[in-house]
Order: sequence, then structure tokens, then C-alpha cells
Amino acid sequence: MLVTEARIKSAIGNVIVPLDTTNAEEAVALVTAMSAIGVECFKVGITMECALGLPQAVALVLAAGGKKVFVDKKLHDIPFQVEGAAAAIAALDGVYLLNVHGCGGKSMMEAAMVGAIRAAKESGKDRPLVIAVTVLTSMDADEAWNAGFRGTPREQTLRIAQLADICGLDGVVCSPEDTEAVRAVCRPGFVIVNPGIRPEDSELGDQRRTGTPGGAMAAGATQLVIGRPITGAKDQQGALLAIATEMVENGS
Repeated sequence: MLVTEARIKSAIGNVIVPLDTTNAEEAVALVTAMSAIGVECFKVGITMECALGLPQAVALVLAAGGKKVFVDKKLHDIPFQVEGAAAAIAALDGVYLLNVHGCGGKSMMEAAMVGAIRAAKESGKDRPLVIAVTVLTSMDADEAWNAGFRGTPREQTLRIAQLADICGLDGVVCSPEDTEAVRAVCRPGFVIVNPGIRPEDSELGDQRRTGTPGGAMAAGATQLVIGRPITGAKDQQGALLAIATEMVENGS
């Protein structure tokens, strides 16, 4: 595929950069650098939340130039608690995505959507997308078996993805290895967010079920969460541009 500046910019728009740090200044620097070359969405997970507090962390992203936030809270509790937590998250400015653990079940996932819808109506904000985590990309077949999952990680992923679809959620988080299979069984427009993205020859770290950026997009991913290959690079902007180029060359 012809690599053009417009295509690279579009590819960068599909990347979510995680802010897995306890240091506010480090987070601001990363948001500033990545926003300057086109990243719009940044992930706030439990590391940053526990250090700064969720409302403060989300506000920091917006103040530093980020346009959207993925709140990677992975809500997993009784439906009453999840509804309340989803409403609290959805009421924050700039929240674009929030997630729940799909293994919490149907009633819990439906409660998350109820909370998000209620908060959006009450605050006058657009509702964030609500997506379900299927199987963590750090879990291989042995880890999944030890955790009590029935069958393979892919089989568990497909069960949760189809249940999330039935519940009316907007999509799922899943391994790039399972994206094509999820795309085949869920409704058109279903959002598929892939973590565990690793360019060829990069270190896997604690990830077990991974895929390349271009391969994930070719399989049908909507957006990619790409952390350490970018955040751990000496030249973070250069690393992102190289990844975006590979997405254009191999992503369709």
C-alpha cells in the first residue's frame, strides 16, 4: 500500500497510548509529545489512577493536549457497584472509552451500560463507549486453565464477546490473535480494541498472546493500545511513526 502522510496520520489516530506511570510530569510530557504528532486518545489505568486519583488523571490528560481518555478500570463487581462506578466515570469530561471485565456476567455488563447512559443524560455529555475485557493478553492457555476458564483462551474470548454483544455493549478488548474470530461472530460496527501489540523483533515483556500493529488492523481491530514499544523507546515520536508506517504497509 502507498505510504502517504495522510495515511500515516490516519493510522496514528487508531493508536491509544497508555500512561502507565505514577509521575504526573512524566505523563504530561508523554501526552504533549504524542499529541504533537496526532495521538488523540490516552489510556489511564490503575497505576496512574492509584497515584493521582482518577478525576485528576483524566483532567491532566486533557490539560496536556489529549482529546480523549480511555479509562482502563476493568470494572468487576456486583451490578449495583458497577452501575455506580460507570456513571461516575462517564460523568468526567473527556472520557471516550471505559471497560468492564466481561467475566462479571450479563447483569453486570448491562448495569455498566445503564450507568453510562444515565450519567450522559444527567451531565449532557456524549456517552462513552462501554467495552468488555475478554481474556488478558498476559494469559496463555496454562494461565487460563489455572484460572478456571473452560476451553482455550480463544473459546473464552468468543463467549464473552458474544455475551457483550447480546448485552448491547459497544465492543470488547481482546488479543490480536482473536480479533478476526471476534469480528466474524459479532455485529457490524462492534468495537475491537487490541492491547498486546508488539512490532516484529520487539520484547514481549509479560505479554503472551500478541500481534503486530499491521496484522492487528488487517484482522479487523478498531484501535490499538500500544505502550512499551513507544513509551520505552529513546525516541518516542520516532517509534510511533515507525509503527504507524507499518500499520499502513501491512494493515489491509
